[in-house]
Amino acid sequence: MAAAAQAWHHHSMRVIDLATIQAIIKPATALAAVTEAFIAYSNGLVTTPPVGHLNLPEANGELHIKYGHLRGSPTFTVKLATGFYRNPERGLPSGNGCMLVFDASTGALLMLLEDEGWLTELRTGLAGAIAARACGMTNPHRIGIIGTGVQARFQLRCLSLVSPCRSAMVFGRSPERTARYIADMEQDGFEVVAASSIAELARQCDLLVTTTNSHTPLLHANDLRGGMHVTAMGADGGGKNELDPHIYDHAGLCVVDSLSQASAFGDTSFALQRGCVSRSQLTELGMLCAAPIQHRQKGLISVADLTGVACQDLAIANCVVEALTR
Repeated sequence: MAAAAQAWHHHSMRVIDLATIQAIIKPATALAAVTEAFIAYSNGLVTTPPVGHLNLPEANGELHIKYGHLRGSPTFTVKLATGFYRNPERGLPSGNGCMLVFDASTGALLMLLEDEGWLTELRTGLAGAIAARACGMTNPHRIGIIGTGVQARFQLRCLSLVSPCRSAMVFGRSPERTARYIADMEQDGFEVVAASSIAELARQCDLLVTTTNSHTPLLHANDLRGGMHVTAMGADGGGKNELDPHIYDHAGLCVVDSLSQASAFGDTSFALQRGCVSRSQLTELGMLCAAPIQHRQKGLISVADLTGVACQDLAIANCVVEALTR
């Protein structure tokens, strides 16, 4: 890859469109790359400055900027991702964005990945699968999804890379969007039914994934059952909170993608503030990926709170770069 970076010095920036990106990314390759990136991050090999957050409350929108460099990599990446949550009412996707790939030796801009937010959705979906696998939850009886948006789709699809389970249940506020979600996921080979409440979802499923932009807890401590695993994806800043902090009182394993980010925002930050969990009880995902749980203790309740780390963006951008320069 160093030679490829060398060869680009004299070329102008390449713009790579979404269709090209979707055609060349192999999910299994990306899964391995993002897993390795979490391990590198937890071993202190990734430089990741604090996340940039720009809130646009009038439009119910936000911009996140994530960027960083993996030690030794010939490139570094800056990722811009927007979430505008009124867009679905206009028939537009809520997520958008792009990634900029630079030469780490000269600072030259090599590529603009015009992924329209798709790479962010994919790497986020992959992180959910990686967390379930690391927590030893690859053979659930049924998967429960809270939310019916794009990320709700990616979570279920990506879980199929690590789990044979194709039985799922979904809870959404809009019957129309829930029906559309079920139809879409059935085309992907899942058997999905709608839950009438989150409590019902929790009774019927042993792997739960929350994928919303809620600011008030959706899943409560009394929804938990022994043996259950919860992955919380939605709360990535801006006061968002999907899990009741008291869930942490009952969890025997609490996993976060980044200790520093989870302390600052997201579900774990609320639990830390309330004293429902202490920093010493948190395990970073990269550490667990290096030594995943092979056999879960009976009755273990595990929680993974994922805020989204720049190392995931570096890894997924790298997958595109490597596929293009092969």
